[in-house]
Amino acid sequence: MEIPYTVTARPDTGLWNAKVGIWLFLASEVMLFGGLFSAYVFLRLDADPGSWPHGLLNVPVGTMNTGILIASSVTVVMAWASLKMRKFRAYWWYMLVTILCGVIFLAVKLVYEWPQKFDHFGAFIKKDKLEKYEQYLGNHHLAERGLAPRREITGHLHNKEALHDENAKEYEIALDPVNADPTNPDMDRPTFSTFRRRKKWPRSRKKTSSTRTCSCRSTARISRVISPSPDSTAPTSSAA
Repeated sequence: MEIPYTVTARPDTGLWNAKVGIWLFLASEVMLFGGLFSAYVFLRLDADPGSWPHGLLNVPVGTMNTGILIASSVTVVMAWASLKMRKFRAYWWYMLVTILCGVIFLAVKLVYEWPQKFDHFGAFIKKDKLEKYEQYLGNHHLAERGLAPRREITGHLHNKEALHDENAKEYEIALDPVNADPTNPDMDRPTFSTFRRRKKWPRSRKKTSSTRTCSCRSTARISRVISPSPDSTAPTSSAA
């Protein structure tokens, strides 16, 4: 049996099956990402003050990658239009630009952004221990400015073996700028820097699912050595 309107358009609607299929696909994408974005919004609104990470994304790089994706979308449509008009030379150039945009996008992700996520570390401090780590959280400064408190210390973990060693008492972290200089007004909306201050803080041996609980005991040793470390975008490990 021959399926109608696979090549020719319906006389009443002017549409053929391929175009209707694309529209259905786009509608399913809207429903999928609409649900995901809605879930994000509700989780964000219901989060306790200070418990939602912020300032961990590199906005300029993300903006550049978004522009690259939009440009590649335009060039691939232009390539398709050129092919339909049998402008093969223009088609070749548009496809070349599309491929280059894809290569640049993947290079930024694979070389610059994603590797840092595997090295990044974050730990949520218990509410009763926030005052002990005030020098790294800057919550008094934030309260004066009417901003939400910080509850997370983030950076790059130096003693990675502590994640698997039950006898380890401390994590040693090269701090992100937001925790290295928390009272700096520029850190109210954090930006990236390649320099972080190293500190040590203790952990308990209690486990919660796959994370470790930070007890933040008063016996912690703190080092104030400035240590350069690669930029980061988001924590890959955490402790509650």
